[in-house]
Amino acid sequence: MVVTFRPELHFKNVSKAAGLKPNYKIAEQQFIKLLTLENLDFQVTAQPSLVQEFEMALEKALAVAYANLDLLPEAENRFLHRILYRINRLNFVWYKDLNEYINERSYYLQWIRDRIETPWQAWELAQLDVEQLEQADLKQALIERGNADLEPPLSANKRYLREQMTLEGYRHLIAIASLDGLVESSRLCHILGGGSNEVQATLIRVLLEEYGNGRFNRKHSTFFAQMMQELGLNPDTEAYLD
Repeated sequence: MVVTFRPELHFKNVSKAAGLKPNYKIAEQQFIKLLTLENLDFQVTAQPSLVQEFEMALEKALAVAYANLDLLPEAENRFLHRILYRINRLNFVWYKDLNEYINERSYYLQWIRDRIETPWQAWELAQLDVEQLEQADLKQALIERGNADLEPPLSANKRYLREQMTLEGYRHLIAIASLDGLVESSRLCHILGGGSNEVQATLIRVLLEEYGNGRFNRKHSTFFAQMMQELGLNPDTEAYLD
């Protein structure tokens, strides 16, 4: 069934429960369940109460997360970005069960994403001196940044990682980095379309290197998974998401 989704009509009576601080962990679990509802748009349109508690948490978080340029409330910001992760995650086919993707084109999910990204992007932009950036020599700045990445200074934190961190500390660090390490450059796939140019050609070379030139045993993620197993860690992609 095709649904004309009009959120401003369907959710105008959803209570905001002023004064009550929501439980963001519970709200996230409710949202995860919503992702698996068949024909999500139709269901939330016909029965807005299905999303009432989640909507209350979302509205509360949006009201305070990006209201102050000098402050980024941890709980609200974390909740909003975990919701964004769940939505954007639908673009990557990692799950074995394709039913996990039944709502990847949901208008309701798009509406949630836009409501989060619009104030967040405005907050991020306000942190930048746009006028100064527009006057900067971008090519030279990128060259300098690249050189700094190739030979980064040894900070106190890096020295600790190299010289003092225990095995248990290293295991914890690898667990934190595992989501990125196990998916490597899959994000690049979404920006490689369009007409060919020098930038695209360079990115393709990076992608080939990350993916071991098509050989599974030489993929960077394969090496990372093997390292995790040697450390007694779970190599499943999202095992340490929390």
